[in-house]
Amino acid sequence: MFDEVEKLKIENCWLQEDLDNLDASANEMAEKAKTQHSVNFLIQSNSLRRSAKQKLVEIAVVDLQLDAGLLKSN
Repeated sequence: MFDEVEKLKIENCWLQEDLDNLDASANEMAEKAKTQHSVNFLIQSNSLRRSAKQKLVEIAVVDLQLDAGLLKSN
């Protein structure tokens, strides 16, 4: 049980790091879209934001699994 909880914690960290990187990239693309008046950068930014939303869902699922695992261990 301990290994499963640790794996979930590690997965959660990786997902959070991915989310942070996606947000940073989306913000960078949005800024480029604004300064260069480029629709392509805006499209890329929106795509990255959609991916970030999916990561949020994945993080929520892992959080629920982690909570369930912690409850089982108590």
